[in-house]
Amino acid sequence: MKLAEVLRELQAGRISAEAAEPLVRACFFENLGHTTLDLDRRDRTGTIEVIYGEGKTAEQLNDICIPLVAQSRNVLITRVSADKAKALNILESGGHYHADARLVRYEAEPEPKAATTVAVVSAGTSDHPVAEEAALTCEF
Repeated sequence: MKLAEVLRELQAGRISAEAAEPLVRACFFENLGHTTLDLDRRDRTGTIEVIYGEGKTAEQLNDICIPLVAQSRNVLITRVSADKAKALNILESGGHYHADARLVRYEAEPEPKAATTVAVVSAGTSDHPVAEEAALTCEF
C-alpha cells in the first residue's frame, strides 16, 4: 500500500492510528529478517543505497537487491569477492562487477553528476584496489 492510500484510510476513519503505523513503516522500510532495508533513502536524503557486502552472504545480498532493482534504484555493493559476485542476480539485471575494486554497481537510472572534483591518491601498486574502490564509489 502506498503512503497516500494509508493516509486516506486514516483520514476517512477506516483504520486507526495504531493500524496505520505498521502500514506507514512498510512504505519506507522492509524487514528482510537479516536486514532492514531503507526503501526511501534516496527520496529522503538524496543518497543512493550502498551495501557493505563483506559480512553478508550472496543470498543476503540478493535479498537486499531484489526490492531495490524492482523499484529502479541504483545500488552499490562494496567489498564483494569474485566468488560471491558470481552468485549475485543483480549482474543478470545489468549490474557490473569491478574485480580490482571488489564492488558491484547497478545503475537503473543515471545519477546527476556533482560539480565536485575528488582526487584519489595512493602510494603504490599495493594500494590500487582500495584506491579503485574509493574512485568508483565517489564516481557512483
